[in-house]
Amino acid sequence: MPGASRFVNYCSRNYSSQNARSGFLTKIFGTLASVTLVIELGATTWWVWTDRAQYRSLDRAKTLLWENVYAGGSETLYCGVPFNRKLDLGSENSVEHVVPKADLNRLCLIPGWSCSSYSRAASDLHNLWPELGYVNRARSNHPFAEIPGEKHRLNLARCPDFEREKAATGAHVEPRDDVKGDVARTILYMQQHYRMQFHTSQQMLLRWHRFDPPNEVERQRNNIIARLQKTRNPYIDGLALNP
Repeated sequence: MPGASRFVNYCSRNYSSQNARSGFLTKIFGTLASVTLVIELGATTWWVWTDRAQYRSLDRAKTLLWENVYAGGSETLYCGVPFNRKLDLGSENSVEHVVPKADLNRLCLIPGWSCSSYSRAASDLHNLWPELGYVNRARSNHPFAEIPGEKHRLNLARCPDFEREKAATGAHVEPRDDVKGDVARTILYMQQHYRMQFHTSQQMLLRWHRFDPPNEVERQRNNIIARLQKTRNPYIDGLALNP
């Protein structure tokens, strides 16, 4: 974008020192392609791109998910329940964080990050997927795993292939085979983008990534999210390391 460096310098002069005095926290990210101004006040975060005004919060991200990413309909992540619009799922429509918000809370404690990083990660569209509310609650914050046999299926309504196993070390869940790659690439992206390690086997994630490669639906989702928040999932694009 022409003048990007001038814009960054202007914001640095006119916002950073002023907001430091008034209690705001302002971050400015600038490249030749785009400039992002991040302003925080209390628990609310606004992300403003110079080429498209966009106000980011988790509620706003959920609206974008339903109205933009899934404007033409699709199916829920774990259950594969088809929908043309949010209302088709009734009162049980919900948005699932593949990497749970509880895990993202740790961003507040990582040196070099802050609780503002949590706000950004919690509203990252790559980590948000449509799901039925009772399945979302059944998954809870449990990590993913490969559960032996089929005896742990929950047999939830409209979701027969979702498994959860309780063990002494805690509960684990296993999604249906058709979306194991989608789940893996979501977690791998979140790990790489936010420099975190989650409670899921890396070898298993890479195995799922190879077992269930991206399809056209997942690639199109990546394209839409890239237009909305200016980040892509390199594991979908085939640009990340594929051991």
